[in-house]
Amino acid sequence: MGEKCSELHNKLGSGKSYLGVMAFLQWVTRPEMSQFRGVILRRTMVQVTGPGGPAETGQELYQPFGAKWRVKDNKFVFPSGATIVCKGCEQEKDKHNFQG
Repeated sequence: MGEKCSELHNKLGSGKSYLGVMAFLQWVTRPEMSQFRGVILRRTMVQVTGPGGPAETGQELYQPFGAKWRVKDNKFVFPSGATIVCKGCEQEKDKHNFQG
């Protein structure tokens, strides 16, 4: 089983990103998780907002749960109040944007 997971981890187009975006549904759809804040990181914003990126995938997966995509903030807002923000982290210094 471990070998299969390692193979999946290193393959392009294996569904890792799709499953990563999907995984947030276990938290954001629960009313008691109104303060939930998630983040999806990619190297560049083009990877975030481009075809097949988490913004597009999230719109497909999250819309049936009432989520709205806020383009100017690059985030999903759910009826529960939970949010998931999508960000690029291209430069080494960008890591400081995610402290606290």
